[in-house]
Amino acid sequence: MFQFGAIGTILGHELTHSFDNNGRKRGIDGELLSWWTPSSLDRFKKRVKCMEEQYDRYYFEPAGENLNGTRDLAENIADNGGIRESYAGYHLWLKAHNKTSERLEPASGFTNDQLFFIGFATARCALYKPEAAIHDLAANVHSPGRFR
Repeated sequence: MFQFGAIGTILGHELTHSFDNNGRKRGIDGELLSWWTPSSLDRFKKRVKCMEEQYDRYYFEPAGENLNGTRDLAENIADNGGIRESYAGYHLWLKAHNKTSERLEPASGFTNDQLFFIGFATARCALYKPEAAIHDLAANVHSPGRFR
């Protein structure tokens, strides 16, 4: 369960880049290609506007400022898609192995679902000094770990 949350979300993140605001503009061989229908693109733009606004509202205390939802959009799309796909895959695995997400693991005292999200959080855990936080917001295209 832990691995689905940690590694699964990272793998899902990378796969989701094929469908983010940049990947949607590339064909199978990396060439520039408009392969979405106009209606799909219109729905996509409406949904990502909501995501941009959501991340714009997140305040990163160590840096003393809000995130930039527009600049980090591709990575935020990939993060959200990654955890969604990993969680779905994890539940398929549970079903195939006759397990449930609420089964308590005796060694840890956590349920399978709790272990999934502990694995996810562990992969994104970080502490920041103010100088590093300010630099990270300016230079890193990923949102800080706590918002991912």
